[in-house]
Amino acid sequence: MVAEAGEEEVAPKRSSPLKFLVPLLALLLPAAGGFYATYSGMVALPFGGGDESKSEKKMQKSADIAFLSMDEMVISLGPGAVASHLVFQAELETIPAAVDPLSKLRPRIVDVFNTYLRAVEERDLRTPGGMTKMRAQLLRRIRVVVGEIEVRDLLFTKFIMK
Repeated sequence: MVAEAGEEEVAPKRSSPLKFLVPLLALLLPAAGGFYATYSGMVALPFGGGDESKSEKKMQKSADIAFLSMDEMVISLGPGAVASHLVFQAELETIPAAVDPLSKLRPRIVDVFNTYLRAVEERDLRTPGGMTKMRAQLLRRIRVVVGEIEVRDLLFTKFIMK
């Protein structure tokens, strides 16, 4: 084709990416907000349970908890320690059916406590993360001793350095 004088060829106009981005964002933002509100529990779904099922699960879980109280122990700390003794008492969190089997293993559990606590240095007990580390180490050792019997947690009820 021959263009006549005065006529210019017009290139096809490019479409702006904003033309597609704005409607896409207008759809995605409310969808993401709805997902977050449902996922975090701010809004309950009309199906599949709601607050009732959560509260029932919490009640059921709290009914399945039992504690085995361990005797108070006095452990001498090593030479050179500022405190000479550690007064220690703990409880094992478990299920009600495991209390009797755990009671039978109490001497082994006390042995684990004595062995580990006697080897721990005083400076390790005084550090900010010392209690957490000690709880994790003792709980791991208890689980090795008790085997298949469920021990959920170890709770310190008394921890005094004299």
